[in-house]
Amino acid sequence: MPAGYKIPAHNHPTTEYVTVLSGAFNIGMGDKLDEQKSMALRPGGFAEAAAKMNHYAWTSARPSSRSTVRALSPSPT
Repeated sequence: MPAGYKIPAHNHPTTEYVTVLSGAFNIGMGDKLDEQKSMALRPGGFAEAAAKMNHYAWTSARPSSRSTVRALSPSPT
């Protein structure tokens, strides 16, 4: 993800699993993106957002803070 990227609060019908592969990634739980209440993840960092739980994410605005993130939210069958 590019520097300064913001993902507004949203949810998924299934649990989402996030692993940070490079850079830094910030994630928080709630109905509104709040940088002060989020958790910073570094490479190897992992987070889980339960099904139907509102969550948001963002990356730092610093030009050198590009992040690579892998997120899985399996589709219900």
